[in-house]
This record gives sequence, C-alpha cells and structure tokens, in this order.
Amino acid sequence: MSTHGSRLKLADGTELVFERHFEKIWSCGHSEPDPDWSFTDTAGHQHAWEGSLHPTLEERWEDDPYWQDEDDTPYLLGYFCKECGEKVTPGKKWSGEEFVTIEGIRSLYREGGVYCKTREEIEDLEQWSTHVSYGVNWAVVHIYQPLTPQSAISLIEAIGFKKGPVPWKASVIAMLREMGPEWGTG
Repeated sequence: MSTHGSRLKLADGTELVFERHFEKIWSCGHSEPDPDWSFTDTAGHQHAWEGSLHPTLEERWEDDPYWQDEDDTPYLLGYFCKECGEKVTPGKKWSGEEFVTIEGIRSLYREGGVYCKTREEIEDLEQWSTHVSYGVNWAVVHIYQPLTPQSAISLIEAIGFKKGPVPWKASVIAMLREMGPEWGTG
C-alpha cells in the first residue's frame, strides 16, 4: 500500500494533513467489448460496438419468476437485432491478468505540537493529545486530531495558516467544502 498526501502548516505550528491510500491488487482479468467485432445477421443487418454500446441490438429479459434470481432480477435472454429480431452474440475479449491500483481510505487530520503557556490551553487540546512535554512555565501538547472537511474549515477559520495570502485560504476552504462525505476521518 502507498500513501500520497499534502500538508499545510497552520498558524499554531500544527499541520493539516490530507492523505489518500492506494493499494495494488492482482486482477485475474475480465471480459470487455471487442472494438474490432462486427457481424452481419442473416437479414443483412450490420452490427458492431460503438464505444461500449451496440446500438443496433436490444436486450431481452425473461419476466417469468421461475428464471429470476433470488433478488427478483430478471434473466437476460440475450441481444436481438432491433430490425429483424435475430439473436446476436456481441463480440467480447478477455482483458487478461494485471495489477490494478485501487483507491482506499481517504483521511484528513491535524497533527503536530502546540506550544501552551496555561493549563486551560493544555486542557483544550488534551482530548487529541498523544503526549505532553513540560517545561518550566510552558508545555508542548503533541496532537493527532481526525477531522471531517467541515471541522477542518472551522479549524482554519479559528487558527489560520502560518503563511499564505487570503485568497489561498479561501481556495483551501472551497476545496474542503467540495470534498463531501466520502472523505473519512484520520
């Protein structure tokens, strides 16, 4: 598995981290339309794939409950010429075995150390704390905070970025708004 991500430095010293995890899996192959296939039926009608469609053919399904699957899916009888009704089997080819990369978990989180001078500052961050380093009138709270896109927006609006022009902040917030619910949390 590999991970690709981006990190944005927040004004408090922590980072906003966007990650996507990818995994290579072995595919045993599949059947797909053969772009070179063409066929002329006995009535002289020409049939061929156009993209992933065969516009001169129609699918016919068996509506008899005896032939239906457990989930009441009708049984496919085959493909038939729209003009003469002759049954035609569209040409397919086997894609073969290959490695395929699939996208896995998407995560968004905040991590890093926050310099604190008061107990109240520490208590505000303790729920996300992985550990705290104490000094004589200070502490650094090391945090890992899983986020949703909406909570990341609230965090950016409350803390801001270490550097960057205002339009850049607005563009990051706009990107977070577009992420939607498919983004998991850390």
